This record gives sequence, structure tokens and C-alpha cells, in this order.
Amino acid sequence: MKRAKKLVSLLLAAVLLLALTACGGGTQSTPAPSANTAAGTGGTLTIVNGGVLKNVSGFPIAGGFVEQFCSAPAIETLARYNEKGEVIPWLAKEINVDKANLKIVVKLQEGVKFSDGADFNAKTVVDVWDIYKANGYASKFSNVKSYSATGNNEVTVMLTQWAADTLSRVFIEAGWMIQPALFKQYGMEGMYTRIVGTGPFVAKSVKVGEGIEYTKNPNYRIKGQPFLDGIKIITAKDINTAANILKSGEAQVMLNIVDSKVYTDLIAAGFQRFGLDTCITPTLQGIFFASGSKTDPMGNLLVRQAFCHAIDTKAIIKAFTYGTGTYTNQLAVPGTQEYNDKVVGYPYDVNKAKELLKKAGYSDTNKPTVTLTYQLQFKDIYVAIQGYLQAAGFNVKLDEVDAAVYGDRIIVGKPTPYTSTAQWIAPPNATGWTRYFTTTPTTMVGPAMDLKAAGVIDLYSKYMYGTDPAQQKTALMDLQKKNIDELCLYFPLYITQNLYAGTAKVKDHGIATTAIYTWTPETVKITK
Repeated sequence: MKRAKKLVSLLLAAVLLLALTACGGGTQSTPAPSANTAAGTGGTLTIVNGGVLKNVSGFPIAGGFVEQFCSAPAIETLARYNEKGEVIPWLAKEINVDKANLKIVVKLQEGVKFSDGADFNAKTVVDVWDIYKANGYASKFSNVKSYSATGNNEVTVMLTQWAADTLSRVFIEAGWMIQPALFKQYGMEGMYTRIVGTGPFVAKSVKVGEGIEYTKNPNYRIKGQPFLDGIKIITAKDINTAANILKSGEAQVMLNIVDSKVYTDLIAAGFQRFGLDTCITPTLQGIFFASGSKTDPMGNLLVRQAFCHAIDTKAIIKAFTYGTGTYTNQLAVPGTQEYNDKVVGYPYDVNKAKELLKKAGYSDTNKPTVTLTYQLQFKDIYVAIQGYLQAAGFNVKLDEVDAAVYGDRIIVGKPTPYTSTAQWIAPPNATGWTRYFTTTPTTMVGPAMDLKAAGVIDLYSKYMYGTDPAQQKTALMDLQKKNIDELCLYFPLYITQNLYAGTAKVKDHGIATTAIYTWTPETVKITK
């Protein structure tokens, strides 16, 4: 039961939201840094992590979101998100976008140095990008024709086409500015314990699987920052031990709280949640419909609609996430740019489900058979879903698989025939939908119908490759409406964030306010 109640948020580093307002041409400039204040300066912030730090990591994109979070005190990105989801410059001073000529000119902050004294400049950016492209991250540059240093502090990027996620992919996901000379000397694995960047802190001690100690960078480029003297990140042997460390006062923040019961207990004990529901890259738990067989019941729209009406998602959220899951009726978080409040969806109505099955030609003696494929840690949730479906007139088979083989069961073309319904963990941001709504989808609805003929692919292309924000927004809203109310392509269960909790004494941390793996180490304070 415990594992079924865990909210497993799988960050797909290659999938991040770019708000429509960030897609326009023109210049984005680095915002002015906040002024230093005497109150709350000094001291060491201790953060406890409930999971193992596998790659902690001078090569941030080699790890997951925890590794990126833990290396952020030392390694900065060329750009960041603001709370509106817009991409704004950070190590870059300006990002000048010329969509008409498929050109981006980046002006870098001047006089920046790595903590080991090496210069940060345009050549550094080119070297880092060359390293990323040669080591498995070429997808970050999928629409980049070329990039070059066109000045000591200027980089010019030429594109093959504009895409909505260009800025996020190139300047955030591939924007982690490691010290390239170290990579050339030690290679990727050697970088895991060599966390050297331009950031506000310098790594003093790095022990994989144990933690990191940082001290203040006395030469940080923003005058008066950081406010803290140091940051200590420790890894507990398990999540309950991590929670006890937070409760004891040994740590002030806990990250990677994947057990919702542990999280709600911490909130009840007086700790605060850190983060916002609308931050970038939460995760959606749900079920997708597809079949390689034309006779599969889920190929029938009425059956899919009956399936959705049969399940009480709000009860599931309450029972299995202790209320920490966010209800949604579409592939989006309420309040974000993707969310369409005109989507009706399929509220729980077992009588409506029975009515739709009857209309589709099914009866008590001729029930539609569906198979639920899911990872074993979610067993309790899917047993509950089985009960809901059976009460509505479905014959339900459970297909419980280990996480190690789950991917092979749901990827398009792997099973024969393709499974009719499967557990699905998805990014509810539009730039992450390339795996679903293109001519070569890797998961979800691909075999269920001709997505091109249904108009799904064209709508998504208008968003991804359009250059007019108003037209992109319209396409996005039309896509949500079509996918749910018209075609019923998938069934959302709930949105889950990676949860953080901590003491109210920690201020100005920026944790999970713009993206789940980001924060602002340079501005953190601990008040008395």
C-alpha cells in the first residue's frame, strides 16, 4: 500500500514548458538582482534528501532533477524561468530572438569567472555545447543548425526552424555551464564529483550517495550575494530517516518527498510546503487508450467515454495521495497556459457509463474486456480502478509489471497486440507532447486512430512551430478540447508535484516556484 501511495514524479529532462509569451521575437534581458539586506544573512542551510544522489554531478544533465537541484549552488544556467514560465537570461545578459531569420544572438554577462579562476565567455558556451552534443544530448539542439562565438561575450545560434521549446532546450536544459576543461581532463564520470561552475557557492566536499558541502564563493559576480555562508546537502538512508532529520532540526529543508503520507505528516507537524502547483514540469498520472487490434473495445469512442465516467478520480486522489494530488480533467495543470477551462471532461457518473456501454452494444452478458497495465507500486490504485470499472459493466484484467519492463509494454509497436489501456506518467506541458501528437508517437494514442486525419497533429504543429502567440494559444486550447471532449484519447487521474517541505525560517529560496528542479541559492536566507 505504501508504494502505491507514493507520488512518483519522473522528470524527463528533455521535456520542459516554454510559455507562449516567451516565444515571441525580441530581446529578453537579465532582471536586476535584488539588493542585499543584513537580516537573515550568514549561517549554513542544511537540506536532507530522501533518495540517493546517484550522479551528483558536475555534469548536471547526466542526472535527474535531484542531481540538478543539488549542483545548482555551484553551476548556473544561461537562462532561467520566471514565475510566468517565461525564459529569461541569467548567465546570459540578453537573448535576442529573430524568428524571421531563424537567428538568436546571445550577449553574455561580462567579467564572469569559474570558481577555479577560469574565464567564462563565448568560447566556454561553445565548448560546453560541443560536449553535450557529443555525449548523448544532441536532442537539445534538434533544430539548431549551428552555433559559434561571434565575440568574446557573444554567441550566435542559427536555427533550421523555430520551435516553441527552443529557448528552454538550448538555454536551460543545455544551459548548465560546467567547466569544460575539467570534462576534457576527467570525462563524464569524473565530473560527478567535480562540481565547478560560476555560481554563488563552491563545492568543498562531494561524496556520491552521501552528500555535498558548499562554502560561499567570495568572488561571485552579484555583489552582496550569496547571503548564506554555506549549504550542506545530505542523503538519508530512506525517506523516513530523512523526515526525522528534518523534524530534529538538523536540517531546515527536505526535498524529494515521494511518499505523500510522509509529506502530510510533516505539514501536520508544522513544516511548510515549498513550491507552487503551477511550476514547470509536474507530472500527470493517468491512463492512455490505444490498441493494435481493430476489434479492441477501446477503439470505440463510446467505450472510452464510459471508461472515464466510471472512475471517481476525486475519491482516488483523497484515498491514495492524502489529498496532495491535483485534480484535472485534461493534460494540464489548472492555472497554466495549457489549461482550457472550457473542457467538459468526464465527471464520475456510473449510470452514464452504463448507458454509454449499452449504446455501444454491450450488456451484462456481453461485457467489454479491457486490460490495465501498470507498475506494481501502483497496484492498490489499479485494483480500485478495476472495482469502479466492473461496477459499470466492464470485464477487467490486471497486467502488473515491474518498472524495469514497463517501458517495453507501453512503447508503440512493442506489444502484439498493443495493450488497450496502460498507466501513464506524463509531463502536462505542451512542449513535452512531441512523444504523443506527432506522426511518430512513442507512447499513448498512436495506434488507436489516425491522428493526422483527426486533426490532432496539425493543431499541435501550429502550437509547436507557430510564431504568432495568439494563434499558438488558440491551437493549444483547441487541441485540449479535441483530445478530451471530442476524441477521449486519455484519462487523467491526478497531477503530482515533487514535494518539498521545510521550516518557515528559510526565506527567498525559490524552491519549485518556477520549475521543480530549480531554486535560487544566491538569495536564500535563514531568519531567527
